Amino acid sequence: MASVFFVAQGGLGNQLFQAAFGIAIEETFGADVCFISDVVTSSDGYGRRYQLDAFPRLKGKTVRMADVAGLPLIVKLGGDRAWLADLLQQHASVVFQGWWQNEQNFLGCDAAIRAAFLAGAYPARAQAAAELRQSGAIGMHVRRFEYGQCGLVTVDYYLKAIETIRREVGPVPVVCFTDEPNFCLNVFRNVANFVIMRPNIEWPVGDLILMSHCRHFVIANSTYSWWAAWLGETEGSIVYSPLPWNGLRPDPTPAPDRWRRIENAVRAP
Repeated sequence: MASVFFVAQGGLGNQLFQAAFGIAIEETFGADVCFISDVVTSSDGYGRRYQLDAFPRLKGKTVRMADVAGLPLIVKLGGDRAWLADLLQQHASVVFQGWWQNEQNFLGCDAAIRAAFLAGAYPARAQAAAELRQSGAIGMHVRRFEYGQCGLVTVDYYLKAIETIRREVGPVPVVCFTDEPNFCLNVFRNVANFVIMRPNIEWPVGDLILMSHCRHFVIANSTYSWWAAWLGETEGSIVYSPLPWNGLRPDPTPAPDRWRRIENAVRAP
């Protein structure tokens, strides 16, 4: 059995992409997958920490970078089954370091990935989650704090997406998840049936899972809300994502083709 180690890096959304690729490799090849947890804790410039222990399937599956010193390092952007099968035949142990922000890296293991991230949990918010799902709400994510390096999403993008969804499904509530509640209270004050969810800075996993219980989604250029939409979409869900994904670099969008896109929605600083 091959041993595969993923460098956990970035915030929660990025770590979920790394974990999803790891789960897909476990499911497809039977490899033993662990995550290197001390890199993000020791070197992240935003003070973020390792978050994957919040998920029962991933809890305790950690090693330190020192434990994998000398192993082959794979930094390719992604790969298909044949490439992975050949790689794992050549090497008994490998380290993957990358962002892996593409649904293709799930290798068709969507059900296992959803189960891993949604299992168990969060009974303290079960009632709120059920109410969100029953309401048919639009989950809207506005990310602004320390995010200028990616470009901020315009207010017009959110207003256009909300208007279009409501035109199609009716006047459902909008539930806004954001790291700047006061900004949103001001600029979206004329949006009817609009609710702000104040963030739990210490436990972003709970807010992400709660957001995933909305029916429709208007995401930011953020892997955090990408995951809420991907985990929560069902038949009939409408998901909007902004273009470009990065206002400073020509980064490809991770949004699947089935999601709707609005161009010129991210402004460079």
